[in-house]
Amino acid sequence: MLRLDFSSYDWTSAVDARHNWWGYPGLIAVMGRIKDENDDVDLLRVLFDPFRTDNKTLLSGKCPPGYTLVADTCYMYVGGYMTFEEAKDFCRKENASMPYVESNYYSVIHFLRNSQEDYDYYDRVWVQDVDRFGKCTVFTTNTVLETECYYRLPFICETGECLIKNLKIYCSVCTCD
Repeated sequence: MLRLDFSSYDWTSAVDARHNWWGYPGLIAVMGRIKDENDDVDLLRVLFDPFRTDNKTLLSGKCPPGYTLVADTCYMYVGGYMTFEEAKDFCRKENASMPYVESNYYSVIHFLRNSQEDYDYYDRVWVQDVDRFGKCTVFTTNTVLETECYYRLPFICETGECLIKNLKIYCSVCTCD
């Protein structure tokens, strides 16, 4: 029997959260949003300074925060590994849907390379395909293929463009999948 003892391990690394937008430009407000070693000795230190004082540079075209304008729609890459149904459910909870990738393969590859530093041409991400409605499909190697639904993979969510007016965001969302 093998027994591992981590009680004497010294966690000295820190979470690098610098250059993020925390919802408010003040130092005290940002510090209040972070729970780290200053609150509990068992937690890691969080590096947060410098931080963004507004979210204007985080917006891509008319897309909501977190989404990137790709062709005429807004995509968000989610690197967390989920099954096909979990990924679709995640997108729905974000008021988005998993995109139907048809012919804009070059735009999708470009988006994935910009979203994921180590993206490889052969990596797979959950998407949907009009010709395989109801099936579990992935985008890989410049095409969409059917695969097992229980695989845990990263995925893309899609939402409509937003109209930003007087710091209020109005989005057109299609969750018809």
